Amino acid sequence: LTGTKPGKINVNNTSHKNTALSNKKFLFAAWASESKSYAAYQVWYSPLSKIFKNILFFDPQKNLYQYGKDSMNKRFLELIEKEKPDYIFFWLIYDEFYIETLLKIREISPKTIIINFFGDDDSQFEIFSRYYGLIFDYSLILPQLPNSVYKREGMKNYSFTLLANLENYTPLKIEKKYDVTFIGTPKSD
Repeated sequence: LTGTKPGKINVNNTSHKNTALSNKKFLFAAWASESKSYAAYQVWYSPLSKIFKNILFFDPQKNLYQYGKDSMNKRFLELIEKEKPDYIFFWLIYDEFYIETLLKIREISPKTIIINFFGDDDSQFEIFSRYYGLIFDYSLILPQLPNSVYKREGMKNYSFTLLANLENYTPLKIEKKYDVTFIGTPKSD
């Protein structure tokens, strides 16, 4: 998170007591980020909480459903204005934040580093990620498309990653029942 080039971030064995990032303000603005039963919280929150002592939440799902898109975007910018976070971490689902809202972060808090996780580039790259990806300082991407696709679109600071929090997802000592198991969302036949 602190380098000038993308790379692997190992957060499973880190304690915020020992990092230069421990006193930085981190805004967790991933879809359903406040829901302990949703992937964003399960995968990202625990490791991040070991790095950052000060994690703020802004749940786009909750705010969108409660206030509507316009008000949600306004409330988000008000939070940025008030808190001036050092980092903002998004997991955009689609267009819950206006592009103008994301660009406005730079005006309100120019030192804030903006990160997004793109998890559906196999189906959303052409209509979504290729545009939104240019806004972020860093993009974390599931390895679904060739590296050349991102370079062609001008995305510079991206890193391929996997969704796995080793604290939550470990082998279980149970009897094997199935040869093949699918976990995820089917997107085509």
